Amino acid sequence: FMYSPAPAQEDSHGGILLAYIETGDQDSDGISHDGLSALKDVVNARTNIRVEGVRGVNPVTDDLFHYPFLYWPMTPGQTALPDSAARNIRNY
Repeated sequence: FMYSPAPAQEDSHGGILLAYIETGDQDSDGISHDGLSALKDVVNARTNIRVEGVRGVNPVTDDLFHYPFLYWPMTPGQTALPDSAARNIRNY
């Protein structure tokens, strides 16, 4: 299984994007991506809302306000957030 997260950005059509915080663990990030992709498919099939895609984001460098839904998987190897990431999460 191979996935390639796209850089965090607004969809060019202004569509809704679901996002997850990248952990750096390929298995965990793959599960997050696949789970949100499945959620996107269900939302698109059962509602009038159109979710355009899924993105992995980094709270240190990415603007989070683009994403109405942000999933944050907790992993055993997580380290403390840098101040800039913590501030970005608080402002989200």
